[in-house]
Amino acid sequence: MSKRAVCLTCHYPQSTCVCSAVKECNNQHDILVVQHPSEAKNAKNTVRLLSLSLNKLTVISSADEEAMLTLKATCLNAKQGIYFVFPNAESQSFETEVSKRKKDMCVSANLHKKTEQEKQTFIFIDATWRKAKRIWLENPWMDFCKSLHFDEQIDSLYHIRKTSIDNGLSTLEAVAYVLQKSEEIDVAPLLSLFEHMQSFWLQRR
Repeated sequence: MSKRAVCLTCHYPQSTCVCSAVKECNNQHDILVVQHPSEAKNAKNTVRLLSLSLNKLTVISSADEEAMLTLKATCLNAKQGIYFVFPNAESQSFETEVSKRKKDMCVSANLHKKTEQEKQTFIFIDATWRKAKRIWLENPWMDFCKSLHFDEQIDSLYHIRKTSIDNGLSTLEAVAYVLQKSEEIDVAPLLSLFEHMQSFWLQRR
């Protein structure tokens, strides 16, 4: 049996190619995704869409021991500027953190200090909630890093996968929200691409 023809650019089947909806998103902050192996194989996964749009994105497998050790060293040696976007008992408000940083930049500007936006790295865990929590628990060093959660209630646009988690978002939606709030860039093209991908699945219902 012959395999379905796959687009060499977006890697979706040619019948569901999303290339026509891809627009580059020039993010300044680094986005890093720790992805569970099962998500990499999931056709509805949104990290693939992020890889088509973001100019600063790194994806590592949670099963890649060497990559995880490198990430651990980077996070624990960093003095600031690295955040896990993952709700837990110790996580702090993302919105409050963004507001604080903006105020600090205004103070620096008033004091004639260098006000270039400090580079930040936001780390996301791409998995079902159960698997994401397991990744977090299996890597206790993550507890020593600064972690953030969303205070704002965000309406998810993820129509083709369901979650029972309150304020549960796809990885793409979470990344889009972080970039919109921290960099104030237009993430509409990213969300439009997300909707475009879902349209093929919704047509089958």
